[in-house]
Amino acid sequence: MSEQVLDHIAAISAPSGTVAAPYLYIAGRAAASSNSQPKNVIIAGTRLGEMSSLAPFWKIDTMELPEPDPNKGCLVGKSVAQQLGLRSAVRLN
Repeated sequence: MSEQVLDHIAAISAPSGTVAAPYLYIAGRAAASSNSQPKNVIIAGTRLGEMSSLAPFWKIDTMELPEPDPNKGCLVGKSVAQQLGLRSAVRLN
């Protein structure tokens, strides 16, 4: 979905409390390092800023997150982190 569509949705007069955020889901493979076996994972993308209103059940356990840069960085879910042997606040290359 293009940014123009999202801007249009945001501009529409909607009932108070209406929230919209794009989701992108793809199947992929990820590994903690080049020496470890890749695992099948679901890779998802969205605007994290809208998630607290859209899906309040999403919990992000973190120290201070920097301002998100859409061109780099990611969050890893608890189950995938366990499968890959990652721990909190690890930087991946």
